[in-house]
Amino acid sequence: MLRKKINWYEWLTGNTFSFGRVDHTPYTKAMAFKRDNTVQFGLDASPNESYWRIDDDVLAIMDESHNPTTTFQLPAVDAADALVGTFVADETIHHEIRVVSNSQSTLDVANKIREHVDHSVTKLQRSLLATTMTNPQNVRHRIRVAFVLNAVETLDAQLPLIKAAVADERFEVRILTFDRIFRGRVQAGTKERLDQMLLEEGLFVVEASGNAEIDVNRLRDWQPDFLFRQSEWDQDFPVELSADNLYWTRIAHTSYVITENLVFNPNGDLPFFMLDYYEKVWRYFISNDLTVDDKALLAKTFISEDVFKAVGSVKAVQLKQLVPEWPVQTTKKKVIWMPHHSIGNQWFAFGTFDKTYQAVLEWARNHPEFSIVLNPHPSLKAVIANGDGDISSDEYEAFLEEWNKLDNTEYFVGKSSYAAVAAADVILSDGISVLYEAQVIGKPIVYIENEAHVQFTSFGERLMAGVHRFDDIALALGAVERLSETEDDLADVQKENVKPWLAVAQPEQVILQEMVDELSSSTQHMIR
Repeated sequence: MLRKKINWYEWLTGNTFSFGRVDHTPYTKAMAFKRDNTVQFGLDASPNESYWRIDDDVLAIMDESHNPTTTFQLPAVDAADALVGTFVADETIHHEIRVVSNSQSTLDVANKIREHVDHSVTKLQRSLLATTMTNPQNVRHRIRVAFVLNAVETLDAQLPLIKAAVADERFEVRILTFDRIFRGRVQAGTKERLDQMLLEEGLFVVEASGNAEIDVNRLRDWQPDFLFRQSEWDQDFPVELSADNLYWTRIAHTSYVITENLVFNPNGDLPFFMLDYYEKVWRYFISNDLTVDDKALLAKTFISEDVFKAVGSVKAVQLKQLVPEWPVQTTKKKVIWMPHHSIGNQWFAFGTFDKTYQAVLEWARNHPEFSIVLNPHPSLKAVIANGDGDISSDEYEAFLEEWNKLDNTEYFVGKSSYAAVAAADVILSDGISVLYEAQVIGKPIVYIENEAHVQFTSFGERLMAGVHRFDDIALALGAVERLSETEDDLADVQKENVKPWLAVAQPEQVILQEMVDELSSSTQHMIR
């Protein structure tokens, strides 16, 4: 019997589906393809499954930015009640959509509702318990501080404060680590590497259950007076660690960069240190005093000026004390190339790697007198895999293969790069934090500028006076050659830029004292 050709649009919009990995429990049994090309994911939102479209004979499920995340080849004629597709970021993973009955999808939604209700009741019970436990009779002998970490590459910025708190008898410290989540995908192995690095620093991590909800509930029962989360991005952490769900403690923030007052938020007209996150923060320890412009912008938010405390910069002091270390022994001139991940004019739109990588490869090939280290942003590979920019994963891997064949090049990723920055003669980068952080070390910085990037703040423009700006890669590489042989004519500008960041020798001690002062004024604590 001949099978009839199917109208896939009607099939998709007219049924309800389960969705998940092949031979695994489905993520949902109530997935619906809406006629407005949005995806309904049961009761939950799924960043990776937000939109859908049909292109010829391919069904693409897309993320919030309309980038394909799973693709399905549609057969020419009616198939079974299921389709199997490929996960774009990892072609070894296959997803399945399967038609389910109305009773199955209704039961799935009902179970989700019950889970949400149970979760809400548990949160309310714990909140009431915390209220009864936090009273003047609960005398503590030490201040409890929790550090929640999820990134190896920026751990160095947190270590001085963590170590100072551990060494101070007034404080009791707990460290929790999690795999980082980037664009809705768990970056497997993050926690393992973090734990190893912390152990090497003589620091102990709480043994986790592997279930974020359980671990955060245990943390809440411990009742930390203060909690430092490694980044301001809720989406980088399990939902239990979002700012809204940390209502039971004081959130304190020290940035993993020296300043977040360089550029405006791509999604608004405010700088990054004025994200909604800071409305929920007890104290944000910043490196510079707020400017008049900053205070005027704060009036557009519900963030109080009292949230901000200028203490200098832990990271700047740390960078100033770095011992230079180049990845290889060499007498050649040293250049570190640090491309950002925001290629394809997405988000910050600082990235230029997809437009410049071939030119830099050719330059490296033609200049054996230089030792060149490629140190890309740790998320660049994932962004390329996501389909952003004018480079595919295969092209990226082919480039790395050619790069690693050269005698004068190195590929350096997955660890702190600043010892190499300190050893370099010139920094070549399209952003972002290295554009000002390398000024602390006093290095010539050649900035490859993507003209589509988000706007610099007025303070950011002042900082950018310390770098050499080019929107042409040939001119940028020419500047690298020149600066490797001459003194940097912007060195004095850099010194003025970084002076406030180095004004306090031990910013971490100021932060600790701020916590002591906060609790000393509270009737609910007695710190002995």
